[in-house]
Amino acid sequence: MSNRLKFYLLMGPVLVSFIFALTSPIIQIYFVSRVTTEIFAAANMLSTGLAALVNSSVAVDKIMAWYKKHFYGIVIIDLLCFCTISFLSTEYVTVRFLGLAILNAISTNLWFVLMRNAVNNIIKGDSLTKWESFESAWNLGGQFFGAALAIYLTNIPLEICIGLQCIANVVMGITDYKAWNIIWDR
Repeated sequence: MSNRLKFYLLMGPVLVSFIFALTSPIIQIYFVSRVTTEIFAAANMLSTGLAALVNSSVAVDKIMAWYKKHFYGIVIIDLLCFCTISFLSTEYVTVRFLGLAILNAISTNLWFVLMRNAVNNIIKGDSLTKWESFESAWNLGGQFFGAALAIYLTNIPLEICIGLQCIANVVMGITDYKAWNIIWDR
């Protein structure tokens, strides 16, 4: 695997891990305190059920081929929906929980499955295990430093936190787009 590909595969997820660890405490405290138990439970149930359906569909070769063909569209739709839901949710809390539950179960889940599949096609066996451990260590490092910074930055405005999460997701979309091109243009 080239260093350029490694950079793209690491940059987006590490940035997302860092930004989400930094901003999630503020966002979670704000939104969880404003939603009913029923909506929270419904969002969890919806997310689990839809994710199970999406993950099951990957086993069908024709469907997986369609997903691969439409990777860019899946990522773009995911990013647009994430940003829209995130900003709408400051006024409509239920939209955040139900919208992100659906989004995470369908397009975000597909995005990650497709990227994992792409990497699995170029690395196998012990090398794949080593790569996944290396990637996980970097993501955990990003989370650690984001969480450490979150201890001190407790007054970031909600809108800034949401904006940072949207920016991090867009950067990850761009880096995954570049990684996807490198992997499949071999």
